[in-house]
Amino acid sequence: MRAVEAKIEQGQFQGEMAAAIAEACAKATRGEASQMSVCVAAGEAGLRFATRYLENHPELGDAACKALEMCDGDEDAVADASGAMVTSDDDEARIRAAARGDASASDETCADCVMASRLLANELRANSTISFVVGEVDALCAALGAELAHQCDAVVEPYVPVLLDELASSLKNVCARLGVCPK
Repeated sequence: MRAVEAKIEQGQFQGEMAAAIAEACAKATRGEASQMSVCVAAGEAGLRFATRYLENHPELGDAACKALEMCDGDEDAVADASGAMVTSDDDEARIRAAARGDASASDETCADCVMASRLLANELRANSTISFVVGEVDALCAALGAELAHQCDAVVEPYVPVLLDELASSLKNVCARLGVCPK
């Protein structure tokens, strides 16, 4: 876990993960802008959830380090030219197959996607997420100036829980739509 913490302190982990999320989303959405932005937002939300989960469960240290292929002396983890961690050929093949919707996309990939989408949906519906988004809306409304801030809050804020719930509900069949799971 020290290797993970060191990368986070150096600011490398977030950059690598953001690049990996963007690359995976570009492949999965075939570059369609509207789907790409939703995919990236979902990936980043999932990353924040996973980071908080690991921070709150230090007993997972070694397991998390191995799963992220960031342990000191990890021979299986290889950095590409940009320094980003590259997964095994099997993982890369599964990701490509899933993005194409090929039958070779494994049940494991489907199960991982379903689990991630359920975790993300639960996180979107969590009171902490609603509070965070309401805080962001308040900040955006405040930036409009005193005259409009109150109106902005009154119009937008009541709909935040509904919008987040709708977004979470839209994740219901996301794995099938991405071609990771059968329809």
